[in-house]
Amino acid sequence: MNAGQALAFLIFATIAAVTPGPSNILLAAIGAGSGVRRGIGALMGICLGVSAILFLVAFGLGNVILEHGRLLDVARMAAIGFILWLAFKIATGGPPARAAPPAAGFWSGAAMQIINPKSWLVAAAASGAYLGDGGQNALVRSGTLALLFLLVAIPSCLVWLAGGAALQRHLRSDRSWRMFNRIMALFLVGSVALLLLE
Repeated sequence: MNAGQALAFLIFATIAAVTPGPSNILLAAIGAGSGVRRGIGALMGICLGVSAILFLVAFGLGNVILEHGRLLDVARMAAIGFILWLAFKIATGGPPARAAPPAAGFWSGAAMQIINPKSWLVAAAASGAYLGDGGQNALVRSGTLALLFLLVAIPSCLVWLAGGAALQRHLRSDRSWRMFNRIMALFLVGSVALLLLE
């Protein structure tokens, strides 16, 4: 991968990582409920999960899932169920003093990516467009893409976690917390509609 290709991929990866989606909405909810420090585990799970998928797809192992429509359909349904469960947990949660923040740590964040068909499709698009065909072996090229994605995903997703944490001072009443939780839950449900339209 030359410098121009790397720059193009970094732009793509930044846009893919910073735009709204289930993972970023979850990070905002975790940030608002727990703060940045307690949300770092989920952030790292999400970023490493997507990077691992990108590595697998670029290396060729992901083709097994992408070429078998049934497996992709099962992953899509599992993702939808998981996202709806998270939306329910967020919508029914109260202020942090009375209710635990959304249940998501490192492993939940990573698992959410593994069952998220959107992560697989983004990885497939990135691999097809930016993997290239010369100069390095497949392992090195795949690892390079995954590492570059991880480097931009962490700060891109941190924006959502920190943004949620910044909202803490504005969420002083039970009513404002309930409203925030329900809005975050609606955004998650909306993201399910996007998965269904793909």
